[in-house]
Amino acid sequence: PKSNAAHVPPATRGHPAMKLVSLAALAALVAPAQSVQFLGRGSKAASPVERVVALIKDLKTHIIADGKAEQASYDKYACWCEDTLGRKAKGISTAKEEIEELGVLIVKLKAEIASHGAEIAQTQKDL
Repeated sequence: PKSNAAHVPPATRGHPAMKLVSLAALAALVAPAQSVQFLGRGSKAASPVERVVALIKDLKTHIIADGKAEQASYDKYACWCEDTLGRKAKGISTAKEEIEELGVLIVKLKAEIASHGAEIAQTQKDL
């Protein structure tokens, strides 16, 4: 038989709900071939439905754990973004102040150059 993976949209292939459905379907197909004991029923083997329920509960536990790990990772990234944003904003404001100060200094130095140029011209004229 052909795989259904070709019919699953790419955006849902890695989605946890899609994994849950795939796992449940796989468990339903494989369960009759296995004689594994679940749910502490002693020597009586669990029914296929009980196995699927147990697998879904286990999957739920894993999905919740993955969600917590993803949230922790996101929180760390969000904190990094906030810190970086603060550093960049401070750097931008410092650079703007420095640009303003340097602009004033340039105007002052141009005035001094003009003044010294006039002095040089007067000194050459006096010689």
